[in-house]
Amino acid sequence: GIAGKSFKPEWLEEFKEATEIYVCLDPDASTSAEKLSRILGIERCKVIDLPDKIDDMLIAGTLKIEKLWELVDTARRVDDV
Repeated sequence: GIAGKSFKPEWLEEFKEATEIYVCLDPDASTSAEKLSRILGIERCKVIDLPDKIDDMLIAGTLKIEKLWELVDTARRVDDV
């Protein structure tokens, strides 16, 4: 994972060969997730909309593997907004 709000342009090189990228930030950072998708290329990015902060979900034990796959399966393209 990378910090969405502090993405550095030099990190773009790390993603140059990626054909599909999932952007997953806290619910209060949806604008940042969309901005990051535009930086990385909206044609290869999907945004995972979390119901709660990921660290809270992990600590509470509410992010089970089935839920994670459901979130991945329902990830949206920025154009879908």
